[in-house]
Amino acid sequence: MHLTKPWRDSTNAERTNRYNGLLLLPQYDHLFDKKLISFEHDGKLVKSPVLEQIPLRQLGIDETDRLRHVADAHIPFLHYHRELMFVRFTNTDQ
Repeated sequence: MHLTKPWRDSTNAERTNRYNGLLLLPQYDHLFDKKLISFEHDGKLVKSPVLEQIPLRQLGIDETDRLRHVADAHIPFLHYHRELMFVRFTNTDQ
């Protein structure tokens, strides 16, 4: 399981909260860990512009995939990852 909000940024309660974690397939987990994909509140996959030139199908990722179940308790953690960790710009955008 991969933490949505990192241990160092979490309170003790958040560190042990089961909703501060996602069980992802390895190819998704790797890109999530590198902050190159994230998920909307409804579970829809969001990809970083850094990945625009990379066909995700070759990495075993379907861009139409979404999280199977998103509980209300997941939403603050997904929001944190998407807003504060997710890579939104390429080097040429800055």
